[in-house]
Amino acid sequence: MEALTLETLITSKHYGVSDKVMQSISKTINNNDFSTFAEALITTHVIHKNRRYKEVLDSCELIKNAELQSCVTEGVITFFSNSMETEIDQEIIQSKSVSKILDHYLLVNTRSQQENTF
Repeated sequence: MEALTLETLITSKHYGVSDKVMQSISKTINNNDFSTFAEALITTHVIHKNRRYKEVLDSCELIKNAELQSCVTEGVITFFSNSMETEIDQEIIQSKSVSKILDHYLLVNTRSQQENTF
């Protein structure tokens, strides 16, 4: 979160919108306790990951156009790309169960790691 915040605010400073970006981040963080915020991110990720992947690509383009480093954002692109390839049963998505979603991703990740070791 630290690195993402810095990368975001450095880029927004370059574009002259750091105050607005800080206000937006603050509003999101201040209006939610962390558990509620994390649960919302996880349960909506499985629904909106394709759109959010595109948004992250657009953000990375802004960073590169500013001739800044996009270390965190490029990692996020990799994460979203992998997540988009992960099929999730509609029953899990509709359950909005953080535990079921995390179990599914853990299972998929574990299988992937096992396949890569042979």
